[in-house]
Formats: sequence, structure tokens, C-alpha cells
Amino acid sequence: MTFLLGCPLAFVLIHRKFHGCEAEPLECNQLFNMYYPIDACGARLEPVLNPQLSMLLPVNVPRYNGTADVVENNNSMLDSSLLWGNHRIDHILHCPHAMITLPSSVLPNVLHASYWESDDVAAFILKK
Repeated sequence: MTFLLGCPLAFVLIHRKFHGCEAEPLECNQLFNMYYPIDACGARLEPVLNPQLSMLLPVNVPRYNGTADVVENNNSMLDSSLLWGNHRIDHILHCPHAMITLPSSVLPNVLHASYWESDDVAAFILKK
């Protein structure tokens, strides 16, 4: 199981496709790509890996509310022939309003730290 947090892998794969290289399956059972919608480094992987998935929105990472009950989105499971593993790859994190209003010069550092300090991320990883 692999977790990507704000990872630019989608951009790397697009660059490789542009230069004639095809994406090879990763050597992991399941891949979870988590990112904030305002993160310039994080991007969706599903449409890069399979254009059929471009019509689907990313799954929202459930908000951690301090209890053991974390409900998984119903559309988080798909045909495993479309993906690496049985679950959706792309998961979008809740972006607090305070984060959106930050100056763009500090945003990369704040976003990077936010992945490691997020209760939502920690709960999601522990649940998986």
C-alpha cells in the first residue's frame, strides 16, 4: 500500500507520455494519491493512467471528527482492472478557508507541513 501526499507523479507521467513512454504499473497493491485542491504540485493520477476515469470526481477524504466512525465514500471502489488495486486512487483533502487566503509565496511550505499535521490524513492512513 502506497500513500502519496501532494506528489507531482501525475506531471511526471504526463511528461513521459508526451515523450512517448507508457506508464508501467507500480509495484504496489494499492495506491492512494491525496492532495489539496490548491496544491500546485499535487494532481489527479486517475485520468493520466486511464482516460475513462476523467469523468469521475476525486473522492473526498472523510473529515476526522475525533471518533472511530469514519465513513468511506461509496464510489471509492471501482473495477480493479481500471486501477492499481481495488479502490479509487485520487483523494482530495478538505482545504480550510484560512489556507486559501494565504499569500502564494508561503503556500508551498504551509501545504507541505499540512499533509503531515492533518488529522484527516492520519485517520485515513490508519483506517486503510
